[in-house]
Amino acid sequence: MGELDDYAGLVEAAGVPESWRPGRVLMRERDAPDGVFLIGDGMVKVTAGAANGRTGVLAWRGSGELIGEQSCVDGRPRSATAVVTRAGTGTFLAAPAFKGLMRGHPGFAEWVLRNMSLRLRESGRDRTDLGTLSAVARTAAFLARYARRDPQFDEAAGGIVGLTQQQLAETAGVSRESVVRALQDFEEEGWLHRGRNEISVRDVAGLEARARQG
Repeated sequence: MGELDDYAGLVEAAGVPESWRPGRVLMRERDAPDGVFLIGDGMVKVTAGAANGRTGVLAWRGSGELIGEQSCVDGRPRSATAVVTRAGTGTFLAAPAFKGLMRGHPGFAEWVLRNMSLRLRESGRDRTDLGTLSAVARTAAFLARYARRDPQFDEAAGGIVGLTQQQLAETAGVSRESVVRALQDFEEEGWLHRGRNEISVRDVAGLEARARQG
């Protein structure tokens, strides 16, 4: 959970514990913000609609991550839809209680705002990658980025990306076939190991260097 370790107890004490099955919609784009969700375990897909009516994958969120906080901070409608893709548990914290924690715990408020800023920067990099990098480089960039988000990430040992190959393809905006070929190449280089529902990244620096090649 990283820094949220210091505040997870506050969120859980003020919120309501929940169990989630795949397909559960935690929040829907354009709905009024009713609260935030702290993910205990499982996986959540975050999507948003485009002007042409299509839906794009913005991110995947997992253990220890907070979602829904942006609209609760600015009071505007939800900017995305969040759907459970892997069964798990979490905590729902109603908007008034969330705002109360932010007012009463400046450290928590600072963490929330800093996390929102980091996600905005990440979203900007994603859009840049989508328009400028090849499929292979884009896959490498996303793998490195998600590995660094692993709470257990270590520069020497790497980190776990808890996505299937199809989920990675949706996030990177490339075909599954392109992802499979890229992962094969990366595995041969010793940068990662492919599992059934996750990818163990062993050399983030190698992936980042490949991404810079374009």
